[in-house]
Amino acid sequence: MYPSVVRLPFHLTGQQNVVYGADDDIDDVLDKQFVSSSMFLAWMACNEHNKEARKLSHVEFPTKFIWKLKDRCWKPRKIRKSIGRIHAVSPNLGEAYFLKIILNKVKGPKSFEDVRTVNGHEYATFREACYALELLEDDRENIDAIEEARDSGSGLSLTEDQLKNLTLYEIEKVLIQNNSSLKDFYGMPYPDHESISSSNNHLITEELDFDRTVLHNELIHLLDSLTLEQRGVFDDIMKHVQQKKEACFLQILPVVPNGNRQDIVNASLSSSYIWPDCKFLRLTKNMRLSDRTNDIEETKAFANWLLDIREGNVGGFKGGEAIINIPDDLLITDTSNAIGSLIAFFHPSIIEKAKHPMFF
Repeated sequence: MYPSVVRLPFHLTGQQNVVYGADDDIDDVLDKQFVSSSMFLAWMACNEHNKEARKLSHVEFPTKFIWKLKDRCWKPRKIRKSIGRIHAVSPNLGEAYFLKIILNKVKGPKSFEDVRTVNGHEYATFREACYALELLEDDRENIDAIEEARDSGSGLSLTEDQLKNLTLYEIEKVLIQNNSSLKDFYGMPYPDHESISSSNNHLITEELDFDRTVLHNELIHLLDSLTLEQRGVFDDIMKHVQQKKEACFLQILPVVPNGNRQDIVNASLSSSYIWPDCKFLRLTKNMRLSDRTNDIEETKAFANWLLDIREGNVGGFKGGEAIINIPDDLLITDTSNAIGSLIAFFHPSIIEKAKHPMFF
């Protein structure tokens, strides 16, 4: 899996964010540890006593160290790997903007003064230090920002056109903050805002966030486990998907607010004009019967009982309703703790195994 992204906040001297309630005493707030030990200041403190830490820039730090919120300090990372990401800052913020640029380059500073020091000379401002480091004389800053966004993309799969459109969108947002627009530059393309709306939907973004190699290997494994009947259904479905034909593989009864039984039936697929064109794909083999760890006869009897319910062969339907007798071995007889008994029936030993990571 791709490494996680760690957001790295930073601030100017004495300007760290402090959260407190309206009724809190200001002196008590300032005495709290989190005020004097922000995530950013703790990075500098770690550089003071850790030789390995001084080999890393601020953005590289999460690859080797992990932030311990409870202890308010950075500690060497033992497992996995993360990528650091410094949040974007507008040039209008002045010194904060120049500090952000330097933090992508400087390694091992123990104080704000160290950050402003270049070749042994301490500059009065971060802006002057940026010029001394030759960080403001070409497009290197912009190239680094684009590469940083690319490397921290967490595996998000985008087409070339989507990537171009999102890039134009981000550029347009920056220009608008500076009272400008891409429309002010002759010949420059302009982002399609309608297609960008889907990129701001976290559900769509999560669906696009996948590892193709992992999914392909999982597909091969699952295909090998299919029966011939299941594989035939799968191939038939995929053929229609690839041909971009409309299809409905499974439908439960729709919900019709305040509707009666007839309203629900009328809203179902079987009442649609496309129903005569639908193709039925049936799976007839009960896979539970192939499980040799179960009682075959008992499992077969239970499967047939479920099929009889589905086909309306038990209960004697009257006016769309039926009374079905549940077998005694499926009933919960403990009325004093019915929920607990139900959980114990489906998940034996759940209390003992609840803390085991592989139980569920």
